[in-house]
Amino acid sequence: MVARAGQGGTARAASQSDTVADPGRAVVHSGGRAQPPQRSPRASLASSSARLRFAGDGPEQDFVLEQIGRARPLSFKPVGPTATVMRLRLAAPFDAAFKPVTTVRPLGPAAEVAAYRLSRCLGLDAVPPAISREFAAADIRTALDPESRHDWPALRQRLGVADDAAAVRGVVIYWINDLTPVGLEKRGGLRLVREWLHAGGVIAETSRSLAASTSTMLAFDYLIGNFDRWSGGNVLGDARATRVYVRDHDLAFPVRMTEKLHRRLWQDLQHAERFSRRFYAALKQLSRECFARELTSDPAALRGPLLNVRQLAGVFDRREALISYIDSLIALHGERDVLVFD
Repeated sequence: MVARAGQGGTARAASQSDTVADPGRAVVHSGGRAQPPQRSPRASLASSSARLRFAGDGPEQDFVLEQIGRARPLSFKPVGPTATVMRLRLAAPFDAAFKPVTTVRPLGPAAEVAAYRLSRCLGLDAVPPAISREFAAADIRTALDPESRHDWPALRQRLGVADDAAAVRGVVIYWINDLTPVGLEKRGGLRLVREWLHAGGVIAETSRSLAASTSTMLAFDYLIGNFDRWSGGNVLGDARATRVYVRDHDLAFPVRMTEKLHRRLWQDLQHAERFSRRFYAALKQLSRECFARELTSDPAALRGPLLNVRQLAGVFDRREALISYIDSLIALHGERDVLVFD
């Protein structure tokens, strides 16, 4: 049986003669703010993430969060001439990217945090740690990189702050030092991905680790509703080309999932017909309790929920669709040919 995505990303079965079909209408859930979750002793497979490291043998993620969430800022340097994203040097073992709330993407920092927190529930190690933080505008101005200080008036306007006394809220994200092109940049990279990940495709042993990492990225993007992966520059990996880093999620968790947007997500997902056995198991055990517990661990949750009811419902609608999609591929091709990665 092969899954068809139905309303809101849920899936139904089709006959074996079918191919994976395009989705139908996406459900638009009623809005409203999510209520603070009740803490539960129940945990998902991957919720015990205290020892989870970044990128396999990198630093422990909880240690990274502690450092980038508290360390004194030393300098801010805008990444581009008109960018509001800044490289943040800290009195810590790690640098960070600082993405502030802006009028263009007011929900971007919350989406970055939510993507990271969901990745912890799934036991993923390729999503860089992210934590909400705020700085006084005056402190940013004082610590601006010397080459950027003359740009402060324009930068302050982009940040949407009236004066230097205002607080600038945003997210700090672990800075990946070895971020490198791995041959999958832009949407053209999807053709190579398709060669690796369609059922029966040939994967060279030297590309196997990268293919596995890319498969999980495609599934994770569908889960969080991230449609911006292949717009350019968002599919980068390590210097050895053994993994992709799953980053840049400030357009994820859309408040309103249109049919057109869901169809685009579904089409990108269909490039993958092979998945990680570990990711599949974690996906099936993913619970609302784990995600809620992780979300409330971020400092910004003290001001209110990071995601609203509609956004949360969308994640678990798409989770059901994703599980059904993988299950139907297993029914059609066999578990051995679908769950081919560890």
